[in-house]
Amino acid sequence: MVVAVAALYAHPDLLAWNRANLRDYFEVYIDAPLDTVRTRDVKGLYAKAARGEMKNLVGLDVPWHAPKHADLVIDARAGETPEASALRVARAVPRLAAALPR
Repeated sequence: MVVAVAALYAHPDLLAWNRANLRDYFEVYIDAPLDTVRTRDVKGLYAKAARGEMKNLVGLDVPWHAPKHADLVIDARAGETPEASALRVARAVPRLAAALPR
């Protein structure tokens, strides 16, 4: 079984715990600057925060800690399609790569 989790909160202690305690842990970091996140914010959360209607938003009120030891880094500014990024992740994760057609 492969479990994928998308998480906004990446405190270094939590990431270290994951790596120490989760077998076959593979960390993918999608490096997206705050400006990029704002432009992709389909829920309008960052616009609400800018208007003072929302608090506790990662990158604004909640500190963001970029992972220092990610197994794979994807640069969100590179213009890669979501499908291409997903394929890159699948090729990089050993258990997923084994299931891909050759």
